[in-house]
Amino acid sequence: MYYGNITIVDEYNGEQLGNITIPIRMHITWDVIETEVSPSTVKSGQGQPAQYDITIMNKGAASDVFEVSAVGPKRWAFKKQIFVPAHSSKIVRYEIAGDEPGIYQNTIKVVSASSEHIASDMKVTLEVKQSLFVDYGATNRGTILFPIFEAPTYAIAGLLSNIAAIFGV
Repeated sequence: MYYGNITIVDEYNGEQLGNITIPIRMHITWDVIETEVSPSTVKSGQGQPAQYDITIMNKGAASDVFEVSAVGPKRWAFKKQIFVPAHSSKIVRYEIAGDEPGIYQNTIKVVSASSEHIASDMKVTLEVKQSLFVDYGATNRGTILFPIFEAPTYAIAGLLSNIAAIFGV
């Protein structure tokens, strides 16, 4: 709890009010952010981005800008900023990529631009592996527009990857 005074100054006594001093009491809390990540584990191919949906809930009385970043290898040094109005939430998509096959434990950080004390950390896992179905799955996140005659091939590859995901391949 903080106590202070606010002084309202009537410049040049134009309103003939004089200066008014009002005592105030302030309660400052750092618990104004809540975050969730979905999914917490993503499988991806080498060099292909793994996408995480991060929900940022601003429980505070003031709107704020939050910076989303990942702690890990240099390639993951990407930072994204998002504005979240007071008493609302937003979802931001954050991507992480790995070059070598393996399982990577990573931390996604969400930090307020107004104060580093307003922050949240989330643990995520990235499984980077090399397989034909993982490469097929990349077509579900976007393909090259030209040449257009390859579009049916991309659609079939995406369909095969979805079927493989159902059967756990």
